[in-house]
Amino acid sequence: MYGRKYLTVFLTMFMLLAVSGYAFAAGFKDVNNHWAEGQINKWAENGLAGGYADGTFKPNQQVSRAEFVALTNRAFHIDKKEAAVSFSDVKSSDWYASEVAAAKAAGYIGGYADGTFKPNNPITRQEVASILVRLLDIETTTEGLSVFADTAQISEWSRGNVGAVVKTGLMRGMPDNKFMPLKSITRAEAVVSLDRALEYVPGVTKPVEPKPLLETGLEGTVTYNGQPVKNAAVNIFKANSYEVLKEIETDSEGNFKIKLEPGKYDITAVTDWEVSFNNDITIVEQKMTRVDLLLTKAAVLSGELLDDNNRPVKKTTMYFTTNPTFVTVTDNDGKFKVPVYPNKTYKVRATDPDNKDEKPVVVKDKLEVKGVGNHNVGDIKASFDGEVIKIGGDGSGGVSGGDSNDQKEPKLKVNSVTFVVDDRQETVSGVNNVFTVDLTGYNDTDMFTELTVRATQNATRASITIMGETREINFNQGVASTTVKNLLGPLDTGEPGISLQSLRTLLKVANDIKITIYGENKDKETVEVEIILPAQK
Repeated sequence: MYGRKYLTVFLTMFMLLAVSGYAFAAGFKDVNNHWAEGQINKWAENGLAGGYADGTFKPNQQVSRAEFVALTNRAFHIDKKEAAVSFSDVKSSDWYASEVAAAKAAGYIGGYADGTFKPNNPITRQEVASILVRLLDIETTTEGLSVFADTAQISEWSRGNVGAVVKTGLMRGMPDNKFMPLKSITRAEAVVSLDRALEYVPGVTKPVEPKPLLETGLEGTVTYNGQPVKNAAVNIFKANSYEVLKEIETDSEGNFKIKLEPGKYDITAVTDWEVSFNNDITIVEQKMTRVDLLLTKAAVLSGELLDDNNRPVKKTTMYFTTNPTFVTVTDNDGKFKVPVYPNKTYKVRATDPDNKDEKPVVVKDKLEVKGVGNHNVGDIKASFDGEVIKIGGDGSGGVSGGDSNDQKEPKLKVNSVTFVVDDRQETVSGVNNVFTVDLTGYNDTDMFTELTVRATQNATRASITIMGETREINFNQGVASTTVKNLLGPLDTGEPGISLQSLRTLLKVANDIKITIYGENKDKETVEVEIILPAQK
């Protein structure tokens, strides 16, 4: 269609996405070693791609359906003069109304069965494949789809389109041999796909460009019903192990990224009501392995962990294993709640609170779990003595054994500190109230944007001091989070956070951040967060 018409025409665009128009100077600071670095910089040098005022391009940020249509119209000079809006959710006053109408009139997009276009939804890879095929009038084919491990996830309506763009080299699979049809396309992918579309010649397959090596680790996206899920808990295990090696949460776009040593790993992702799992993942040197997790409805188990004297065991970790393993922690009353896969049999382990350095103890050898939904499994009996818990509210009732001093609230404690740098989470547990955050794998230009402190449930507030500037944040059920922008106060530069290079300058006198937490009973605990920064170049 339009591919042949404009095949030999020199195409220009005022800008790639609806960004601030920040000019390209010495390169975007967040695309170094990115797989699309070459195309992004080429477009920027030619004035076809813009960035942000902080010198970034944000290559991994999602693109909406309306934004991608606008890009395509500009690239292929689609006429918008007489096109009329025909979708119920696109108003004539919307900035994208003429773009969507023109794309519909040109015949390279369609809407949904309910008459909507969903302009603000992130556009998926299979939807982009459909646009490119219609735009360039490429013959559809399903040949070659079997090479992808996730071929079953490609929607029936898009299978011929995906096969066509793969055959012509307009789109590629992922390093883990998946196409990821439901994944939202990123700004980097938008640049690359349109760049290839502009250079497309019928019958010629564009060769695969070599990709620079990446850091070693694991990344992916957690989705439910095709939509990204933020704040999903992602646990990393050594392969065939039940103890958590690392834990992180997905960001606002459902993405996660974590550095790992080469080896084999298992991974789970959970929300309050959904679960997902992938096992025996191989991590190799200098490569980010991609694993996407699709959540399904869970069986949510609840019950109470009792010691051998029938006393509730509080604040202890429990492991529900059938490969995968799902992990939870009992509350102050010994009660637990954990989402797991339905219709499986689990072995349940628990950590002895008096011997936390020992391996967890099997407390139930076989726990049969039925279908999805809530399941109260009752009491689970441990073979060890738990800590004494005060059940009554006035001191007159509850568990006997020990005086009132044995029934105090748990000791105030900081359990972990999480840094968000370059949209990635680094979570560390402390030793003797010192939390060491190793950021040597990052660049000086990477931005430190958020800080989260996890403490015992009786924590009420925290004061955080950086170079004499103190800010207070409140705890909610043992968790306190703040943006670095808020912490900086008068030191704020207007950026979303602070670069690691600037952080080094601030911390020349002392390489730590002091955090003091306060409890319900005027308890106070101070910890130090030591930061290991990238070596100066």
